[in-house]
This record gives sequence, C-alpha cells and structure tokens, in this order.
Amino acid sequence: MQSSQAGSKLGRMRSGRIVLPFPDQVMAPVRHRWQLIYDENRDVVSFADGLMAAVERFMDELIRAFEEHVPERFRTA
Repeated sequence: MQSSQAGSKLGRMRSGRIVLPFPDQVMAPVRHRWQLIYDENRDVVSFADGLMAAVERFMDELIRAFEEHVPERFRTA
C-alpha cells in the first residue's frame, strides 16, 4: 500500500548508499501501511536478492523436471 504522495519517506542515506527499509513478512491482513512493522531489518535490496534466488531455484527445478520427463520420441540415442 502506498500513500498518495510519490516516493518513500522511509528512505535513508547510510554510508553513501540509499537504504529503503522493507516491511517484515505479513502474517495477517494489513488495512493500512501504519500496521506494517520493520523489526526484521530487511531492505529492498535484500528482499530483491531473496526474490531472485527463489526465481533461480524455481527455474532450475522446472528445467530439471522437463529434462527428467522428456518423452521417449524426443530422447537422443
């Protein structure tokens, strides 16, 4: 959920880098952004890294599943 204003007021400069905190994992419905908590010290970069790692694992498993289940007529001798 984003406020009507563009950008994020939570962004901060740390050691010459902009750090944008990312909310903790949501375990219940969130009706307003004020309900989000930031105790896990996640930031956008760590979230994106974790997301991309999950995508890589998914793609690796998908390719492995296709390779293991190639129909006989398509297998090479």
